[in-house]
Amino acid sequence: MTPTSYLELISSFKRLLDSKRLEISTLRDKYKNGYNILIETEGKVGEMQEQLEAMKPQLIEKSKEVEEQATKVEAEAGEAEKVRAVVDADAAKAQVKADAAQAIKDDC
Repeated sequence: MTPTSYLELISSFKRLLDSKRLEISTLRDKYKNGYNILIETEGKVGEMQEQLEAMKPQLIEKSKEVEEQATKVEAEAGEAEKVRAVVDADAAKAQVKADAAQAIKDDC
């Protein structure tokens, strides 16, 4: 091996080493960022779980209130349906009388 080829070999090796160092450094930084984001996310999830546990009694109470309201609305809907039936019957009677009155008016 000649000194020139040996120097070229060393130069090529240095270029290869530099590129691999850069590649490894880049990958290491990506892994560090990913790891830090995972740690941060874990902390946020923990906080959210604590908030959810703190809100659980409120959620149960609100669910009961909604259930009571739904029952109340159903009862009122039944009553409204009865009133509607009465109003429809009265409207039908009124229409019959209006038709009779119109017939009398048309005869005159």
